[in-house]
Amino acid sequence: NVWKTVTSNPTVLSWVEGYKIPFSKTPPFSDGPIKHSFSASEIILLDAAIKELLTLGAVSKCTSLPDHFVSPIFLTEKSNGKMRFILNLKKLNVHVVAPHFKLEDHRTAQGLLRTGLFMTTVDLKDAYFSIPIHPDYRKYLRFRFDNQLYEFTCVPFGLSVAPYCFTKLMKPVTSTLRQQGILCVNYLDDFFILGDSFKQCSDNTHLLVALLESLGFFVNKEKSSLTPSRSQRFLGFIFNSTDMKISLPLEKKLNIKNWASLFKKTSTCKIREFARFIGFLVAACPAVKYGWLHTKSLERQKFLALSQNGGDFGASMSIPLSLLPDLHWWEEMILNSFNNIRNDVFITEIFTDASLSGWGACCGSEKTHGFWSES
Repeated sequence: NVWKTVTSNPTVLSWVEGYKIPFSKTPPFSDGPIKHSFSASEIILLDAAIKELLTLGAVSKCTSLPDHFVSPIFLTEKSNGKMRFILNLKKLNVHVVAPHFKLEDHRTAQGLLRTGLFMTTVDLKDAYFSIPIHPDYRKYLRFRFDNQLYEFTCVPFGLSVAPYCFTKLMKPVTSTLRQQGILCVNYLDDFFILGDSFKQCSDNTHLLVALLESLGFFVNKEKSSLTPSRSQRFLGFIFNSTDMKISLPLEKKLNIKNWASLFKKTSTCKIREFARFIGFLVAACPAVKYGWLHTKSLERQKFLALSQNGGDFGASMSIPLSLLPDLHWWEEMILNSFNNIRNDVFITEIFTDASLSGWGACCGSEKTHGFWSES
């Protein structure tokens, strides 16, 4: 009933009742691996994770079916050092239709931020688990542990269509806020809220939290930053509305510095390691002025190494002396790096507009226009 107050979209409302996985064709029967080769410590962690999922109601015990789909399981480390239970849906995802869609990101936040604005962040706890899976589709989300079958009752991590589904569910939430004039950005389970004053930002945040909780979501108070500030961390970047700069957290800067220093001192490495380092740099570039210029030679060397080794990331590659200047640049510049959120000083301003009948543009005293043809 609460969802009906924020949207009349029949698709969204049906998902809230129970999400039906969009298969291109019905997945074939798969009984999955009968035995897993887990270490003793992994078994303890998996057992604890499954018990927690049972307590949350995210999984339930079940019995075998002639058309079910059983997938492997594994653990992956989260940013806080804890382990996350993952259902390996790689084979099932082959049969899932996952539409392309756009996500809001740090660029959306930069576009909204103005000098002096206050900011907060809201993080949702176990966000995907808030979306129930239709009972008829739970048989495709099964796994086996200690001779017992389990199935997910809600959307699990690893389902290829999960980000699309969750983003579409969040659209009515952000639309409701924006209709009230509230500036906000949503990236999956992360929200970025802005306000002209401390009080306005705080009020906006309370409205969002109340709305989310009324819709059945749980706010992660530990990972959220609910006190308005002019410096706020969001999506791995630090936004500062006082000096209008975007920068990296110190731990990310130190990580890049250490990697750059390591590669300066070695002549060979695994392609996978070098590609991972480049991934860190590319992710950091929005907050590092001129950073893109100092990734090109590294990218080229990785490309050549992969070409020479048949695309094998496990192969070794050389680090030529020609890369040292760029590696040195990252090592020396990263700790003091930042980027401007926006440049409000322009040499030229061009205004454009269009309608169903034509278009127009002007730059200073120069003007131009035209009409669309009927075709």
